[in-house]
Amino acid sequence: MSRSWLETRFGVATIRLGRTGARSESQRGAGLDIVPLEEAFGDSRERPRWQTSVQALERMLQADSGRRLARRLRLVLANEFVRYALVPWKAERLTDAEREQFALALFAQRYGEREDRWRLVIEPQRFERPAHAAAVEAELLAALQGLAARNGLRLISVVPALVDELNRHRRRLGKVAGGWLVDASDGRLASLAFVSDAWLHVSNGPYAGSAAALAELLLPSLRRDALRMPELLAGTVFLANAEGHRVPGVIDQAWPVVSLQGAA
Repeated sequence: MSRSWLETRFGVATIRLGRTGARSESQRGAGLDIVPLEEAFGDSRERPRWQTSVQALERMLQADSGRRLARRLRLVLANEFVRYALVPWKAERLTDAEREQFALALFAQRYGEREDRWRLVIEPQRFERPAHAAAVEAELLAALQGLAARNGLRLISVVPALVDELNRHRRRLGKVAGGWLVDASDGRLASLAFVSDAWLHVSNGPYAGSAAALAELLLPSLRRDALRMPELLAGTVFLANAEGHRVPGVIDQAWPVVSLQGAA
C-alpha cells in the first residue's frame, strides 16, 4: 500500500483521514493536491479535533468533478481519532450486546468519557485471550456517513490506522514468538504488544517524529514487557509508517526493528 494520503485500487478509493494534507495519485494516475488543513481552515481550537479533517475530505471529493476516484470509499482513520483497549477474557458466556457493554464500560473507565459517545468494534473472542477493541466517536462516524451520501459514494468500511496495519501484516507478525507492532503515522505512536497469538497491551500517544523520540517512548514499554514475558527478550519491533525518519536498526542493543512497507 502506498503511504500517501489517498490510494485507489480494485475500484475502491482508500483515504487516510488525518490532520495533514498530501499529494497522491488518483485512479487515472493524475495528481490530486490537498492544501494543509491549517491553511484551509485556520484556527480549529473550538471544533472537534476531527472536524477540519472531515471538511478537507469533503472539499477534495467535491473537487473531483472528473470522477477520478472510485465510487466505493474505504476510510483509514488516524490513530489520533481512535481509542484502543484490550478487553479481558471472561469465563462466563456473554451475548454480543453484553460483551459490547462490558467493553464500553472499560473504555469509559480508561478514558473518563461517556459510554454513549463511542461506537465500538471488538475482535472475535478467543479462549483465555484478551480481545483488541477500537472505539471511534459516534459523531465522527455519522459525519463520515453523511459526507459519503452527499457525494454519491458508498462508504464500505472505516478502519483505525493501527488495525489497518495489523490486518495487512498479521501473517508476518505470526512468524515470530513475540514482539510489537508500532504505527508511527500522523504524528502518533500506536503500539500493540504480542506473544504468540495473545495481545499483551495496546498504547496510543503523541510522537515527535524522530528516531530518538521513538526509542525514548518505546524503551520503557519494551523493558517492562520483556520482564513480564521472557519470549519478548528476543522480540522484534515491527515499525510501520516511519518513512522520512531515521529509524534505528536495533533499540537498546536488544530488539531488532523491521520496517514494514506495502502488503504482507
